[in-house]
Amino acid sequence: MPALRPALVAALAVTVLAARAFGPPQITVTEVRGNPPVPGAVLLVEGHHHTDEPEADLSARAITIRDGRRVERPVALTRYGAVRHYAVTRQWDGGQAWLLVFTIKQGVHRELGTAESFVKVDAGGRVVAIEKVMERNARGDRYPRGATAAEVDEALRGLGLLR
Repeated sequence: MPALRPALVAALAVTVLAARAFGPPQITVTEVRGNPPVPGAVLLVEGHHHTDEPEADLSARAITIRDGRRVERPVALTRYGAVRHYAVTRQWDGGQAWLLVFTIKQGVHRELGTAESFVKVDAGGRVVAIEKVMERNARGDRYPRGATAAEVDEALRGLGLLR
């Protein structure tokens, strides 16, 4: 067994380096057009990552401000069709704006990256924007990343929920 350890360590190192070389995970969110693959679905989510994990570590939450307090709730994702494809039904209250935050994590401990996308929903229930959180590297390439708390607050301000 001891001879196997260096090989396992080397294989793990190659996996980590390859995942970093290919970049962080990515998430794509689109509005449903036509017949939804899941009854009642309003959004479709597709996660991509560069590891052998069969399913993405994908999650979502809905955030609003009610009576001056932040309200946050999880949003359930329903798998459909191909691997890493999910549908989202409306799980947030009408009559107020909501920020939906979709997150994908790569690697068991997020060590290979996190990417997030915002979906802005107005008080009438319409999707007004779908935005990937992006960053530019030293070469000028854009790549996805996780959002900061300040960016979430700015998105809430853009919906008129925070001042």
